[in-house]
Amino acid sequence: MAKATSSVREALVQTAPSGRPASRSTSSAYPARRRAFCPLCGQQTDKLANEVATPDAALCAGRCAVAWRALTALRLCESASEEVAARRRSEWDARQPHASTLSELMLMRWRGGDWTVTPEDVLGQL
Repeated sequence: MAKATSSVREALVQTAPSGRPASRSTSSAYPARRRAFCPLCGQQTDKLANEVATPDAALCAGRCAVAWRALTALRLCESASEEVAARRRSEWDARQPHASTLSELMLMRWRGGDWTVTPEDVLGQL
């Protein structure tokens, strides 16, 4: 009787090639339909997570996409700035924590839902 019970149990539990039971998300009967989340605002998008290869591909259309462009432009300016580099060196030498850059401040504000300074305004100043 024990032999029949174990064979029934084996027939009921699908196993993956590793010998472990397959999870529902990897089973062909239950395809993965997880949605991607916008890296800026955190809202779920219409895009499937397995179709999104880069963070900017998961952005919400509209305000988040413009904000991402503004952050990219700000970071490009900051990385080429001698003033920012000098400030970072002096903070490092003094063993002080780095002060936030404008791109970091804007990212924190926009992620927090504070859109007082719009991405269009930021892009207009660059």
